[in-house]
Amino acid sequence: MIDHVIAHRDDAAAALKCLAWHERLLLEKAAILYRIPPRIGTLAVLGLLNEWLASDIGGRRHEGASVALLRFAGAHLRSGWNEVESHHVNDPIPYDALCRENGTVKAVAEVKAQTVSPDHIRQLAGQMDGQFARRGYLFTRKAWQPEVGSEESLLVEDAQRNQDALGRRIDMIDVIEAAKLWLPLLDQSEAALPEFLRTLTGELDQNGNSADRRAFATLLEGL
Repeated sequence: MIDHVIAHRDDAAAALKCLAWHERLLLEKAAILYRIPPRIGTLAVLGLLNEWLASDIGGRRHEGASVALLRFAGAHLRSGWNEVESHHVNDPIPYDALCRENGTVKAVAEVKAQTVSPDHIRQLAGQMDGQFARRGYLFTRKAWQPEVGSEESLLVEDAQRNQDALGRRIDMIDVIEAAKLWLPLLDQSEAALPEFLRTLTGELDQNGNSADRRAFATLLEGL
C-alpha cells in the first residue's frame, strides 16, 4: 500500500481511511475475557443488564441484549426458532434480527432507542412483508413508549391493530421487562443463566462495539 500511495499521492486519504477502518475492526474483535460465574441468580443478571444498558448510546447495547434474549428464548420455546440472524451494530441493514426455523423466517425484530411512533410500526410491517414473516417484535424501553392514554399512544395502538387486521402481529417489548419475565421461567438449571450471559457475550464479540464489550466485561468482574 505504501508503494501505491507513493506512486498515486491522490489516493493517500482513501488509503488512510482504509487503514483506520481495518484497525478499528481489529480493536473490536480483540479478545476480551468475560468472567461469567458458574452460578448466578436472576436478580444479579437483571441488575447487570440494567446497569450496562443505562449507558447505552444509539441503542447498540439494547440491540445486543435483544438478540441474546431472542436466541435464548428460541432455544427453549417448543414452537420457536432455531436461528437468529443479527448484524454488526453499524451495518445499515433495515432489520436488527431475523428469527428462523429451519431456514424459514418466523419473526422480524427491530430495536428502537427513541420515542416509538406509528411510523416505526409501519416500517416493521414493511420489513416483515419483505421477509414473508407474520410476526414482528419492536424492542424498546418504557421510557421510549408514548405515555399511556396519550394521543401518540392511541395512534401507536391503532397502528398495531391495523397491522393485526392485515395478518401481521406486532408487539412492543421492553427489553428489561422481557428479561424479567423470560429469564425466571427459563431458569430451570444452574447452567441456564450463565448460558444466557454467554449468548450475550457471544453476540457482542461477533457484532458489538469494543467499548460496549469492555464495559460488560468490567461489570462481570464486579459480580
